[in-house]
Amino acid sequence: MKWIIDGNNLIHADPELSQRMGESGFSAAVQLLCHELNRVAARGDHFVLCLDSGADTIPPGTSGPQLEVHVADHGSTADDLILLLIQREESQKHIEVVTNDFKDIGKRMPGGHVQHCTCSSFRQRTLSTKSSKKSANPGGQSGGKPAPPRSKKQIDYWLDQFSDEEGS
Repeated sequence: MKWIIDGNNLIHADPELSQRMGESGFSAAVQLLCHELNRVAARGDHFVLCLDSGADTIPPGTSGPQLEVHVADHGSTADDLILLLIQREESQKHIEVVTNDFKDIGKRMPGGHVQHCTCSSFRQRTLSTKSSKKSANPGGQSGGKPAPPRSKKQIDYWLDQFSDEEGS
């Protein structure tokens, strides 16, 4: 299945992504979202992440074989970009558009092969495997690795803890 995602909408609507944005900024939230999408893409889904113009701080390495990341042209929105991509995908059999702004975009979207999915439904249907792994692994660790720091404050703390201060 092909998913076209309103990234800004999903980041603001999803508690985990919104928290990451509040702690470490928009770019970190995009990076977390891309990491999750690349992880679940192994199941065969294809993701197209659309971001509003001005989101020019896309971290390198966010795209993958099953993930495309697009930023709307200056003065355009992710909704405009989504509609453009849908028009280009007329041959696609089934597309799911992930957004909570369906009232706005739905009026302009072609019918037929395009379906709508809310952000919370997308989290449950597609990204939910992560939450089940968390409950099975109480520390939130996967593969024996600790969870990455979620904020600059955490990074500074660990740098302070492990810095080599031989001058003391």
